[in-house]
Amino acid sequence: MIFFGLGRSFWRGTAGCSSLCLLSFLVISPVSAAPQPSAADQELWPNPEAVPMALREVVVLAFEKNLDIAVTFLNKTSAQEEVTGAKGVYDPTLQSRADYSVVDEQTSSIRTGEELRARNAIETSSNALSTRTELTQLIPSGATVGVGFSSTHTMIERTQLPDENYSPYARQRAFVSIRQPLMTNFGPRVTNAGIRIAEREREIAEARYHQEVLDQIAAVMSAYWDIVFTRESLTVQLASLESARELERINATRVNTGSAPRADLLQAQARVAERENAVIVARSAIIDAQDQLLVLLNWDPEGEQWTRPIAPTDSPDEYDLDAAFDDQLLVSEALQRRPDHRATELGVDVAQINRDVARWQRLPQLDLVGEYGFSGLGDDNGEAFDRVTENNYEDSMIGAEFRYPLLNRRAKANYRKSQVELDRSRVTVRQSEQEITRQLRAATRQIRTAQRRIVATTAQVAAAREAVTVERRRLDTGGSTTFNVLRLQEDLAAAEVARVDALVTYQKGQIELERSHGTLLDQLGRELDVEFHFEDQVAEAWWRKTQSER
Repeated sequence: MIFFGLGRSFWRGTAGCSSLCLLSFLVISPVSAAPQPSAADQELWPNPEAVPMALREVVVLAFEKNLDIAVTFLNKTSAQEEVTGAKGVYDPTLQSRADYSVVDEQTSSIRTGEELRARNAIETSSNALSTRTELTQLIPSGATVGVGFSSTHTMIERTQLPDENYSPYARQRAFVSIRQPLMTNFGPRVTNAGIRIAEREREIAEARYHQEVLDQIAAVMSAYWDIVFTRESLTVQLASLESARELERINATRVNTGSAPRADLLQAQARVAERENAVIVARSAIIDAQDQLLVLLNWDPEGEQWTRPIAPTDSPDEYDLDAAFDDQLLVSEALQRRPDHRATELGVDVAQINRDVARWQRLPQLDLVGEYGFSGLGDDNGEAFDRVTENNYEDSMIGAEFRYPLLNRRAKANYRKSQVELDRSRVTVRQSEQEITRQLRAATRQIRTAQRRIVATTAQVAAAREAVTVERRRLDTGGSTTFNVLRLQEDLAAAEVARVDALVTYQKGQIELERSHGTLLDQLGRELDVEFHFEDQVAEAWWRKTQSER
């Protein structure tokens, strides 16, 4: 379970440990040359200009604005369009053709008369206008069926035997046709392969979209806790710096009064410089962590947020030291829940479909073809059409077409390649299983380690704080040295930072566990009272916005 400590102010949780590092008594000599604290070092949390942000807020913002989520949403939308496009294979096709021809030729004719019966060669000149329109449709068996109509209007002029008349005539024909593959491209498995692949690709895109949401939300939450850690570290470093400066001022006074050697003052001044450097590094780490979060939240690059600090309002101080995990059960559940693993399994389906199609393509092409129609002849198109409708003049054709490329190396190579791709996709599934196992084991190990570290560092902080108090008292009575006090103060600061690191590591381990388990959003919905709607909330609003701006 993830613990977030909602509604708690981060600075409130750290003010106590910081104040314990500061000693209340202070005597400042007017002749002391010690530097005074700068305004930056006197900064307290929360900063008046800081923007308070709860974990719930950053999660919702990331869910709505993260660009990586938006990109995968667009990929999902594109994959849906691919399905629509793949189904277009069943769209009817209307095709039409028109030809105009002029022909001069010799033909033979048998001529009878009272005294002459002979075969004469006749020279003719003709011109014709032909049109053909057909509507075809693919059906799941792989066959293409069609229905059409053709029309030819012919004008013949005789150049010999002028005593005979040739008038224009028109021929029209209505027909149906079919071409059915019997080997290659036969059956619904091949015909629907493109649609099935597009549907699997759409499911893969959806799974990747869901996984991207999980990954980005987890990254945002981890970035939030990174800011918490860096701000806590800075608070500790500021307290440690102020303790060193206090000791520097005391030693300066003692040196001025002759009760302490100058070496004590030099040691204190060296520690002040060292801790000033640590404060500078801690401040830079805060800015780096904040920038990382702002990028994940898709913040306006020109907005003022980039120049204003973020003040987390959630504290990492809630944890369960008794939490236990069944790694084997977690892995089994994750394999059922993880969207990215589902995507790899769907990749196997795609590879299998491609392999099945490639297997059919190795066969020869043998198509059954047929056509059946009615025709009519007349002096004009109207008369010819009337005779077509009388159905008196039928024609039909049935046949087969065979084609086979010798050697057929391309089809055979494509089949072998598809088998390799299928094997590769199966290996990818296995790799996914191993990676999920590794991630879950690493997350549970991180949590268990953090649990032990919390116990150890809590005791370490208490002991270090007591040691500083005791050593300061001894210094005041002359029983210790400045060096010893400074060393113990550094130990206390290191212990406090280590404890905060353990707390944050625990929270980040919980995040990684839920992400690896595939239950992060479910857990967040319960913990943060947030509802996540994949289909209509995340990048869809962003998509509609971009469309409206076009």
